[in-house]
Amino acid sequence: MRTTFGESAVRALTALLAAACAAAAQAQTAPSYVIEDLGVLSGDNESLAVALNSSGKAVGRSKVTGGFFKAVYWSGAAPADLAAIIGEQTSLASGINDAGHLTTLAGFTSPTSTTGTTAHFWNGTSLTDIGAVGAGTPTGFPRSIGNDINNLDQVVGRAWTASGSTGEYCAFSWQGGVLTDLDTLPGCTESEALGVNDNGQIVGVATGGICLPTQGIVWPSKDAAPVSINATLALASISDNIVRAVDVNDSGTVLAQRVAGGKGRCVIFSQSPSPTVTDIGFIGANGLLETCAPGRINSFGEVVATQTGTPDSSALLYSDGVLHDLNSLVDPSSPGTWNLTAAYDINDAGTIVGQGRINGQLHAFRATRVSGTNGVVAIEDSI
Repeated sequence: MRTTFGESAVRALTALLAAACAAAAQAQTAPSYVIEDLGVLSGDNESLAVALNSSGKAVGRSKVTGGFFKAVYWSGAAPADLAAIIGEQTSLASGINDAGHLTTLAGFTSPTSTTGTTAHFWNGTSLTDIGAVGAGTPTGFPRSIGNDINNLDQVVGRAWTASGSTGEYCAFSWQGGVLTDLDTLPGCTESEALGVNDNGQIVGVATGGICLPTQGIVWPSKDAAPVSINATLALASISDNIVRAVDVNDSGTVLAQRVAGGKGRCVIFSQSPSPTVTDIGFIGANGLLETCAPGRINSFGEVVATQTGTPDSSALLYSDGVLHDLNSLVDPSSPGTWNLTAAYDINDAGTIVGQGRINGQLHAFRATRVSGTNGVVAIEDSI
């Protein structure tokens, strides 16, 4: 016997199937992770990993409680003291590209002071001093810091511009031995570049002068004037308070931080096809009272971040429009009992690095995705 459905029944059945498919898609795309303890350097008890490349190699820091940070490189699971690799003391490695080239802080005259240190570029064989824009040295602070590096060996960060010990920092781009002083917004006095993609788009922050406290900005290229994200949104009749732009993927999608209700919130800013801002939200009933610190964004628009609060902070993953506490995605086969407290970087395979608490100590971790997919799950249905 053939059954015929009326129009209202068809609509109801279609809605039911759509809801079921959406639930199935979400269930299929929710990722699962195995957590790897990246350990600490000999004699230390604390570490964190802040950046990784497409093959999962990572950089970060290690120290003994109350001591001075040492830069660390993870080619595999065991940490290596970066100073032993490059032949010079370094305390901060903040970016690594797919070739294994990285940016690090070096040039120490004292193991306990960063005064006079500068951003350096390591190509796997030799170390190059990036230097600073000005001839001066700020007391107690580095002359320059590299924050990110792309696959074209372009390093971005901040550099001292003054001739003495007092003055300002400016955003810089360095590539092939050429250091470029990036402009700041009109009326502002300082800037810092925080992220760069493989197309040479740079994001960061402008501050000082009329930019107090700060404004998130985008440089379309190292030779272009910076653009205020807030001004771009205002042209689209969107009022917002984007205080810094942290990362940009190769599609030009920006991970940033807004201030709302006195708290920092992680947002995704897109200019195409029209300016939009997506707040990734928060975890838990008290999320509105906590702060979200953005980490990085990958090519699929997946974001990692850290929600700070009490009694501890939480590592976050925003994937396929859903915000997850990374702790809820740990696969049962994962060794050890973790409290993942911070997530700093994610690559296109979905691998994440950050810091977590295990056996009472704060250790760097690498989280490897063992299930789940990127993008939309296509489901065919026929009646």
